[in-house]
Amino acid sequence: GVARRVPANDGLWLHTAGSVSMNVFRGRARRYGVLYPLQTFSRERSVDFRRVPCFVEGCTTEVTDEVRRLAQRLSDEVHELSSVDRAYLHLAAVFACNFTNHMYALADGIMRARGIDGSVLRPLIDETAAKIHRLTPREAQTGPALR
Repeated sequence: GVARRVPANDGLWLHTAGSVSMNVFRGRARRYGVLYPLQTFSRERSVDFRRVPCFVEGCTTEVTDEVRRLAQRLSDEVHELSSVDRAYLHLAAVFACNFTNHMYALADGIMRARGIDGSVLRPLIDETAAKIHRLTPREAQTGPALR
């Protein structure tokens, strides 16, 4: 990885991955940690980073505090989370975002195969996503998946 190509130094080493332990830096750096923004990023869309939850971890209390201060300069929502718990958070995020988007792609494929404009699904998708701001995902479930 990249860390192996960087000469050891006294800088603060951080990565931003959800599924990678901060210990990838152990033995390479004295001060290291993680600043994980929980968000999907695309070149085509800008994101208000102040609203992106960030999760931090450091190899010591002092490093954690330093990473937290950095994260607070970027986001209004900063949480400390261990590598183990961050991996579970990342797994949940994959289901909530990546797999959900894959389902949208499958639905679009079904629509295209029948010559139906897939954009008619957007209001349904929007309402489904909006519900979880008021209800738990289980409470918001309807239709065949509920039955």
